[in-house]
Amino acid sequence: MASGPAWMEATAATLAALAPEEWTVLHDVRWPGRGCANVDHVVIGPSGVFVIDVRAWDGRISVRGDELRQNGRVREMAVVGAAEAAQQVARVAGSVDPRHVKPVLCFVRDEQLVGWTYDVLVCSTATLLTMLLSRPTVLTPVQRGKVALELDASLRTATPRPAPVSVSVSVPPGRTASGWLSGVFAR
Repeated sequence: MASGPAWMEATAATLAALAPEEWTVLHDVRWPGRGCANVDHVVIGPSGVFVIDVRAWDGRISVRGDELRQNGRVREMAVVGAAEAAQQVARVAGSVDPRHVKPVLCFVRDEQLVGWTYDVLVCSTATLLTMLLSRPTVLTPVQRGKVALELDASLRTATPRPAPVSVSVSVPPGRTASGWLSGVFAR
């Protein structure tokens, strides 16, 4: 199960119901091309590769036309972020047709939520499994195995995050730290 906030674990628990002989689920992996960003879940199965961005928004979520709304406000950046994550995963998944890598925005809630905004599938944890299992088969078992190995290797090989740096500074008597530091860095 994924470590992290309860909403991430709730989605991981939902995904655990997928048959492991047909589905591979990667949790909390690095976002290709971004040093410190992550992808919540990547799911590889008969119906393709799904890059899942989990959201725990409160209020009313709706999809009308190509607009995702939360409490009536358009939430375009969430859609763009999900699409960009899937695009980057498709880039490193060389053994699968990029058309079979789908971005998903999954909202942690019990209500039925299903829709599309542009090329991003929108669902809830209540509809996530149905959405994954109802899509047409596009990958053979051999293709699934190959892309799962490929993605596991490239998405788990995280770029090491720099260690935090701690600096000890002695401020001369009669000076403030901010004033003294601004003088040091101005040189």
